[in-house]
Amino acid sequence: MCVTSSSPHSSDGRVCNCKNISGWTALMYAAHYQHMDITDLLLMSDASVHIRNNNGCNALMIDVICGYDLIVENEQ
Repeated sequence: MCVTSSSPHSSDGRVCNCKNISGWTALMYAAHYQHMDITDLLLMSDASVHIRNNNGCNALMIDVICGYDLIVENEQ
């Protein structure tokens, strides 16, 4: 499970959903760099695929734009 936090960069209080200055979450980076094991772990920990970065992209979009299906396959 994700640890809860009162971070201003977390949309729902979960550390796994915290954003960096560019609005990227750990799940976005895992999808972008094709780290399947980390992607799986984050998804099992309730990381949100719907949070958007500063460019308006969410983890699902990044996954598809990069030509992967890590999140899409995991969600089915």
